[in-house]
Amino acid sequence: MKYSFFLFWVEVLFVSYSLLVLLRVIYLFFEALNLVNATRNPLQSAEWVFRWSVDPAINLLNFIGIPYFLSLFVIILVILILYHFIYWSLFE
Repeated sequence: MKYSFFLFWVEVLFVSYSLLVLLRVIYLFFEALNLVNATRNPLQSAEWVFRWSVDPAINLLNFIGIPYFLSLFVIILVILILYHFIYWSLFE
């Protein structure tokens, strides 16, 4: 089987978005422990990235009725399922 160029970039996108979701979980954990100060902290720049990448998907799942932390893991599960179907459809 030949590893396609398209599949490589799909994998890069899925993995990077999954990492963003996991970073959001870590950020929320630090925020819950009051280790992140919203006024002067280098992690404040990370909030901008999350606001434009992960939060719209989370807000959509919250609108449907899925709780916040569960929606983070639902996003990762959907990404893995999509990756599985794309991977096997290209190599069958």
